Amino acid sequence: MSSIAVAFGLGVALAPFLYPEHMVVAGKEISFIAFATFLGTAMSVTAFPVLARILTENRLMETKVGSLSLASAAIDDLLAWCLLAYVSALVASDGDYSSLARIGALSVGFVALMFLVVKPLVARLVWRWAAAERWPALLSVLCAGALASAFLTSWIGIHAIFGAFLFGFVMPREPSRVLAEHLRKPMDHVSVVLLPVFFIVTGLGVDLGALTGSDYVALALIILVACVGKLVGAILPARLAGFSWRESGDLGLLMNTRGLTELIILNAAVSLGVLDGRMFTMLVIMALVTTAMAGPLLSRRRPAPAAEPLADARPSDADDVLSPTVPAPAADFIAPRT
Repeated sequence: MSSIAVAFGLGVALAPFLYPEHMVVAGKEISFIAFATFLGTAMSVTAFPVLARILTENRLMETKVGSLSLASAAIDDLLAWCLLAYVSALVASDGDYSSLARIGALSVGFVALMFLVVKPLVARLVWRWAAAERWPALLSVLCAGALASAFLTSWIGIHAIFGAFLFGFVMPREPSRVLAEHLRKPMDHVSVVLLPVFFIVTGLGVDLGALTGSDYVALALIILVACVGKLVGAILPARLAGFSWRESGDLGLLMNTRGLTELIILNAAVSLGVLDGRMFTMLVIMALVTTAMAGPLLSRRRPAPAAEPLADARPSDADDVLSPTVPAPAADFIAPRT
């Protein structure tokens, strides 16, 4: 939580320096509150999928640092989506507090509907149709439910991605093995096609040629604030909790990864009219830099594997006396094969 709070606070503190140059988007002036809130959200994001991959590659999944970073990233993602919903409501209300109150009330009602009504209904449907092995029909219904949930949040006045996220959040997790085989794998195949399209669309929105000299100064400041917010917000509390400096540093580097989650939120902000092209470009670069730096720095912090003995090395006579080798036949008697 501390890494989220510190990063969010530093992002909001940075907003007054960036807002005058980016306050007009597509000919319309955005409110400072919406801009500052979103900038704080962008600084506080940690990408859960990327983090899990980094932990697996660096063999940190079963460590204290890995468990804590995964739990923190899950909370981070949830808060990021909630903050994005708040920014959506601010933009949709356009400064009208009565409209903002209406959007807030409808949003609370929508969340209650999802947890109190949709969640038990979907759970019963999944168990019943899974037992009957009606996988194509179940997959179609779940996709339709995600789209309907996205439409409802868009109608309320918050971004459609929040509705799709919430529908996935209330989805049942059991029976896990069967659902992973018949539902998750087909959806992974869809993402193989759609994910590259998403990255292409994101890349088309990045225009390095539009950045001026002052923009590069702002970019360096954005990257610095993003790193300081996550590193300080994670390292110091970890040290106070009893972690070593090395473990605390690893935790800070892991929490500093933003990855795909950040890109999704940035694209949502562009569609809401919160970010102009130059600010979008700078924040995309920040997301790529902070994500790319985690893997190499973690691998350098991990101890090098012990050197393997040479294949042709022969033990000395003293070694033979102190640790005699057991011939193969004798070894078979000592440890019989099962």
